[in-house]
Amino acid sequence: EHPVRPGDLAATVLRALGIPDDFTYQDREGRAHRLLDDGKPLPLFG
Repeated sequence: EHPVRPGDLAATVLRALGIPDDFTYQDREGRAHRLLDDGKPLPLFG
């Protein structure tokens, strides 16, 4: 009835941990990568 994609679940967990949706990190070469490419947090904590 309400399908949940893996990206949505990951976004929900990150938000619950206080990690911003647009969080980026750098690899060993100094390149920036987003922690999450897609997904929207589920409205669990309304």
